[in-house]
Amino acid sequence: MPKSQLKIEGRGNGIKTNIINLHEIAKALNFHDECLDIYLTSSP
Repeated sequence: MPKSQLKIEGRGNGIKTNIINLHEIAKALNFHDECLDIYLTSSP
């Protein structure tokens, strides 16, 4: 599995983290991009 490549955008309360290579990570885990995105962004 490839390492996550992250890009942090914004400042203060509007800060966001983008996963640049989400497609490659999902492919390595045999998941769809959308499913992995929902899993990572869901709140407990």
